[in-house]
Amino acid sequence: MLRSRFLINLLIALEAIRANRLRALLTTLGVVFGVASLVAMLAIGRGTQSEIMSQMALIGSNNIVIKAQKKSEQGLEKEKAFLKKNTQTPRSPGLRLADWHSLAQILPNIVAGSPEVAMSVQISRNDKSMPTELVGVESA
Repeated sequence: MLRSRFLINLLIALEAIRANRLRALLTTLGVVFGVASLVAMLAIGRGTQSEIMSQMALIGSNNIVIKAQKKSEQGLEKEKAFLKKNTQTPRSPGLRLADWHSLAQILPNIVAGSPEVAMSVQISRNDKSMPTELVGVESA
C-alpha cells in the first residue's frame, strides 16, 4: 500500500517535470548555484580562518601588547576636574621604560618582553628629506 502510493506520487512528479521542463531546469539551476555559492563561501571562510591562524602562529598566539593611548577631550576634562578636587600631580601620558621594568617585576610569569617606542621623524640626506616612522626596541 505504502509502496504503491510512493510510486504513484513519483509518477505524478515526473509527469509534472516533463510538462514544465523550463521551470524544472530553472529550479535545478537555482539549487545547483545556491549549493555552489554556499560551498564557496564556506571554503573562503575556512581559508581566511586558517590564514589568520597561521599569521597568529608566526607572531605567537600568547603575546600581549600594551599600548598607551591619548585621552579624548572628555577624558582630559574629567581628569582636570579630579585633580582640582584631590590636588594630585597630573599623570604623564604614555608609558616609560620604568613602567616596563615595573610590569616585569609585578608579573613573574612574563617569559620575555621587548619595549618599543615609535615616533614620526623627518630624515634628511644630501638636501633631500622625507617623513618616516622611527621605531626603537630593547632586546628581549
